Amino acid sequence: MSLSRLRNFHLHSALLSSLILLIYSGILHNGWHLDDSGNILNNTPLHITTLQPTTLSKTFYAHPESTGRFYRPVANFTFALNWFFGQNSPVGYHIVDIFIHCCTAIMLYLSCIQLLNTPALRKKTTLTFRKITLPCSQLRSGLWLPFTPRQ
Repeated sequence: MSLSRLRNFHLHSALLSSLILLIYSGILHNGWHLDDSGNILNNTPLHITTLQPTTLSKTFYAHPESTGRFYRPVANFTFALNWFFGQNSPVGYHIVDIFIHCCTAIMLYLSCIQLLNTPALRKKTTLTFRKITLPCSQLRSGLWLPFTPRQ
């Protein structure tokens, strides 16, 4: 990757992350919502006190309604780590969520760069498209995912 492309990537990543932080900064002091009480607060297998491998592996089976059932391993693992560091304070959970949004936006941005810079597409494009339209569409695609509503 050339120095100018690397610089652009860092600039665009910083821009994406700054916009995500700006938009989601209001959630840091919000409380628990919807299914949080069942999936986190009342799900005692996630309330870990040590970071031992056996304790962490049990979080993969922390189904809120039945024990021993493989259930959302990545989500439950991150919930357990959040519980270990912050207990029942939602601020840590929101910070992790914002971090995940930033990483996802950057990965989508990188995917679009790779897709839009394929040799077949490069042959068919004009200089104006490569210099103006392509970077704008890459940045737009990176912004699309973190700013779409979820729930």
